[in-house]
Order: sequence, then C-alpha cells, then structure tokens
Amino acid sequence: MNSQLLPDALLAQVSKIISSRLGLHFPAGRRQNLEHGLKEAAADLGFARTADYAEWLISANLTPAQFQTLADHLTIGETYFFRENYGLDILKDKIIPALISKRARRKPSLRLWSAGCSTGEEAYSLAILLDKYFPQLKDGQVTILATDINTRFLEKAQRAIYRQWSFRNTPEWVQRMYFSHTADGQFVLHPRVKNRVSFAHLNLAEQRYPSFANNTYNMDVILCRNVLIYFNRPTINRIIGRFVQTLAPTGRLLVGPSEAAFIAHPQLRPLPLGKGTVFQKETAAQPNQPKAPPRPVFQPAATPPPRPPKPATPVKPAAKTDILAEVASLLAQSAHQQAAMLLLNALKTEENSAPPKSTLLTLLAQVCANQGNLEQALTWIEEAILVDKLTPDHHYLRGTILQEQNRLNEARKAFKRALFLDPDFVPAHFALGNLSRQNNEPGRANRHYQAARQALKQHPADKILPATGGLTVSELTHILQALL
Repeated sequence: MNSQLLPDALLAQVSKIISSRLGLHFPAGRRQNLEHGLKEAAADLGFARTADYAEWLISANLTPAQFQTLADHLTIGETYFFRENYGLDILKDKIIPALISKRARRKPSLRLWSAGCSTGEEAYSLAILLDKYFPQLKDGQVTILATDINTRFLEKAQRAIYRQWSFRNTPEWVQRMYFSHTADGQFVLHPRVKNRVSFAHLNLAEQRYPSFANNTYNMDVILCRNVLIYFNRPTINRIIGRFVQTLAPTGRLLVGPSEAAFIAHPQLRPLPLGKGTVFQKETAAQPNQPKAPPRPVFQPAATPPPRPPKPATPVKPAAKTDILAEVASLLAQSAHQQAAMLLLNALKTEENSAPPKSTLLTLLAQVCANQGNLEQALTWIEEAILVDKLTPDHHYLRGTILQEQNRLNEARKAFKRALFLDPDFVPAHFALGNLSRQNNEPGRANRHYQAARQALKQHPADKILPATGGLTVSELTHILQALL
C-alpha cells in the first residue's frame, strides 16, 4: 500500500468533518480524490505529512478561512467553453426565445445563474451566447451570476485569461470572435463580454440563498451541471429546495445528464427538450403554510385605488405589530416557514419586545427583493430610511435595489450616502467599484476596491460581513485581490 494513503478510520473521520462543515461528500469510489485533496492542502499549510494534517483537522477548532483552504483543494475544475453544448443549444433555441417573447410587451430582462461555475468557462459561454444570438438584450437587461465554493477558481475566472485547453471541443468562432491572443499563447476574453458576468463565493450546501444580498433571487435559469455529484442525497434535496425558492415563476433548472435522477421535488417538472435535462418550476400551494396575517393599513397598492370617503376618525399610522405581521406574511409566502412562525409568535408578546420598526421595514424590503418585487422592496426601504436616516445599511440596500432596476445614477448616490455615514462601509465601496468597472472607469473602480480592502484589515479573517450575503472577510479579500 502507498505510504501516503491514510488509514480507513482516520479517513472516515476526516470525511465526516468535511461533510458536516462543507457539505462535500466523498464515498468510497472517490477515496483517491479525497486523499489527493488532503495531501495538497497539507502541503499548502506547511504540514510534512498528510496524516498530521488529517489529525489536525479532527482535533483543532478550524476557522472558516482554514476550511476554505481545504475546500479549494477538494473541488475539481474540469470544464471548458461551450461544454455539453446541447444544453446551451436548448437555451438558445427554446428557453431564451420563449422568455423574450413572454416579456415582449415590456423591456425584456433575463436573470441567469451558473451555480458551481468553476473557473468561469460556463458563465462566459452564457455571456457569449447572449451577445451573438440575442444582441437586442443590452447590458442592463441581463444578469449573469456565477458562484463557486473554490476561491482559487473564482480568482482565475475574474482574470478571464485562458489557455488552449479551455477550448477543447469548442466551436472555432468562439475563440476567433471573443478572445485576443497574448504573446505567451494565452487567450484574453474581450472586456465587453467579461463585464457581463459577476462572480461571488457561495457554497451551495449553505443556507445563504435565495437572498437579495448576494443576488440569488428570482432567477429565470439556473445551470447546475456536474456539481450535485459532490454532495450526498440529503444535501442535494436541500439544495434543490433552495433552487426552487430562487427560481422565478416558471423558471428553469438545467442539470447534467447523470444528475437528473437526483431531482425529486413536487414543484419541478421535467421538460421534453431532447438530450438536455431541464426542469421547470411550477407554483404549488404550501399545504402547511401558516395563514397570512392581515396586511397593514399602509400597504402600497400596484395602482392607486379610488379615493375613499373621508373617515370620521383619522387612520393611525401602522403600529410596529402591523409591520411585524406583514413580515411574517411575506416570509410564509416565500417558504421561510420557520422564520414566519417565530415572528407570528412575537406578535403574541408585548410590542416593545419586537425588533425596531426600521429593522422590520428593512426585512420587508429584503423579502420583497428576494421575491423579485423590486418596486415594493424600494417602497419598504424608503419607509425605513424615513424612520432612520443614519444607518448606512438602509442606503446600501436602497442602492442595490436601484442598481437591479438599472437606475445606476440613483444607485451610485445611495451607495455614496452610505459611505458618507460610514467611510469604511465595505459593501458600498465594493458596489461602487463594480459600478465603475462596468462603466469602464478602472481608476475609480480600483480606488474603491483598495478602500474596501483597507477597511477589511480592521476585522478578523473569519468575520461574516453584514449586507454581503454571508461573505467572510477572507472571502471578500480574495475577490478584491482578483479584481485588482
């Protein structure tokens, strides 16, 4: 037996910890992959023997950053441009034309998510496909989100520089039309296409989506191909459940051919679209959903109703409990049953025990945004700002909603207002950097990225940053380094 191989008992303990902390599953058939990843991580962290590293994993209380190093060595970046091209053909020929046709009466928009994007080839393939075959869709009408658990993969994806190996089995026109050659034989993606994709760190096994904070909401299409094989069956079921919550009504989920058997959800219906494996979301009533409380008296309407007769007694502003009831109602509608019940129970207590009114209004805005109801979300966050003008988080959330509505000048002002209140508010610097980058202002973008990176030094590496969808200081630092 190879001396580098770990004893079965030790490997089983390590595998259990990896499953519980990262959600990654290594059955007996993938033992070699697990041992190779452990060996690479051990060397990266300065351990002379893989067994010493494995014992340290078991005995030590590792930080999220230390587990991230392990995750970076356990996932495999096996991908290339236009991989499994039949899936992209289904998007090109059927799904995207149907979505555009359905929205013909208004400005069409598309939201696509490459979940488990590896080094970026799949996400950039989507951007190339849209640019070539749907030129009528402008930048403000398309959102392409790409996420992965591996921070090293994300850094490479952000650079968008590839070697010939990334173009195996790729149509010739892709390289010719969308890449420029470098002197050392590499290929650089054109900035126009590169800037259409936004990358973020996300472990699909974690409960960080759907969320407006990390842009994982109301997706028209989720591509999660050859990713579910990394997880065990209970984790896959939870991931699929969150995908269903993340999809827009009638949204589509594309998985790899070998993964179709994993999909078992009452709201996902397989579509007969040839070789590809596509599931469509169908709305279904929640049988155990708690009854929604009455809506508050100041609930904005989609269109102004006829003016009622003047009441004899003026209507009082909505109490905190009215807003609490609305939060609980929306949480229940969005399948966050546990949170809904907690808030409903809070309604039975004295009003002073409930969270502050501005906090509840902000939560309302976040829930509405997660559901894709941006106008309603904007109404709620502006109500929160009227109550509390001095909290930078409120202005930042307003800016992200405006940005999603393509109201970029207003979004920029909102982010700047957040920085006026707190010059070290990292999410606002990051958002302004991204806006400047998209507007071809690299100098301004880098100033904001540098300011964000400097502000991050004030916090421990494993601290989770508010308003970032669960990113830690270490994770955002990795992203900023790639952008700079």
